[in-house]
Amino acid sequence: MSHPLHVPVHHFGYVVDDLETAIPEFVSRFGAGPFFRIDHVPLEGVTARGEPAAYDHSSAFGACGDVYFEVMELHEVAPAPTREVFTIPAPGLHHVAYLVPSVDEGVATLEAAAVPEILSASLGDITFAYLDSRSTSGHHVELLADVPAFHEFFATIGGAAKDWDGKTDPLRPMFG
Repeated sequence: MSHPLHVPVHHFGYVVDDLETAIPEFVSRFGAGPFFRIDHVPLEGVTARGEPAAYDHSSAFGACGDVYFEVMELHEVAPAPTREVFTIPAPGLHHVAYLVPSVDEGVATLEAAAVPEILSASLGDITFAYLDSRSTSGHHVELLADVPAFHEFFATIGGAAKDWDGKTDPLRPMFG
């Protein structure tokens, strides 16, 4: 396999203290939006170092031109050693995300290069893993399975951004 990061960056993930406060800032300062919010993202199979873990967060996804953003509010990350590695002071760049053909192969390649996995999980057909690349980049890496459900999800976000007036409903529920 070629290096898993020899693919374009898919999105930038920022951690904030509060989505309700942060999203208007992204809209006014950067013209990003609208953002689609998922409260308490319903993840499955959350593990840290192969052991069951907790990762509860809310995320809002938006676009600015052709660049996608995820803005996330962390509610719980456990166990404590995982929380210490995963948590970055808010507000800040938390991760850079890449779509890869195989999350497992990507994780194996990066771990062989001394970039350890922090946690992994899935959301339906979308599997992903976060890896600790802070020592070289100052942020984490997220590897996501390149599956049709992921492209469909972001097509909704990109389509809304294309025709958005910059004012109407800057923070919307993703579902419902």
